[in-house]
Amino acid sequence: MSFSKRIGITPLVKALQLNDIDTDLKNSLWNVFDIYVLSPLETGERYESEYFKPFVYNLWLNFFKEPFDTSPASYDYLRDRLRKYFFTKQWHDIYNLIDFALTKSEKKHVDRLKCTQTLNFVLERENSGFRVINGQLSPISNELEIDEIEEALKNSNQFTSISNANIHLKNALLCISNKENPDYRNSIKESISAVETAVRIITNESTLGEALKKIESKGLKINNQLKESFNKIYNYTNDKSSGIRHAVVGSHEAADYETAKYLLVTSSAFINYIVGLAVKQGLFTNH
Repeated sequence: MSFSKRIGITPLVKALQLNDIDTDLKNSLWNVFDIYVLSPLETGERYESEYFKPFVYNLWLNFFKEPFDTSPASYDYLRDRLRKYFFTKQWHDIYNLIDFALTKSEKKHVDRLKCTQTLNFVLERENSGFRVINGQLSPISNELEIDEIEEALKNSNQFTSISNANIHLKNALLCISNKENPDYRNSIKESISAVETAVRIITNESTLGEALKKIESKGLKINNQLKESFNKIYNYTNDKSSGIRHAVVGSHEAADYETAKYLLVTSSAFINYIVGLAVKQGLFTNH
């Protein structure tokens, strides 16, 4: 962790970048584009490689859609033109260019495997809402998922009786969003703990499993299949092979971003669901 983060000047948590690209992400994406797309277009003597003309023609014909006589005749001119485009256009224009290079360039030109691996590393590190999936950029989150998380944070903060659930949700978000040292295992643990806290407070039971069984006694009518589905998620976090709520001993399934995000969104949605039901029954007040 950097000095500024340790002393609290720079935020530890970075918001999910779904409709924007900040400076760190833009610079990182340009570096990847420069290394894997542009560099192979020149030789060591700064002459254009065999991939230069096909890439330029393809770019001008199918991406820029401009007259060929405006296309660059040299590598330096092309690089300057694309760099200007990269740093002046909107976030989606940048992703369009990267996606075009990944999907439309010659396979011998761009090392798709290494480029994809590096892009996904950068996208995850900078908390982008996109990843390269099946060879093209795809969203790994959406506004609805973000709204669920934000609403759960608001609900668990508004109703003091479940304020401890708010602490768990904030910790889950902190663990998954820390770009320097993401902690997916503890993010999952905190997400499920947020649900456990909220449901146990409603029912006065000691475990989530028992609380889900007794929740209807408080007037909250929840379909048995819905209760069972979340009980299975709880059982997953208790499974020793997952290494989530137990000590990591021997071989185990390492937690990843996708699982951590799924649990955070699902837990947030479930909290919003039971809070809505509890409010209808007059169980929650915001003081």
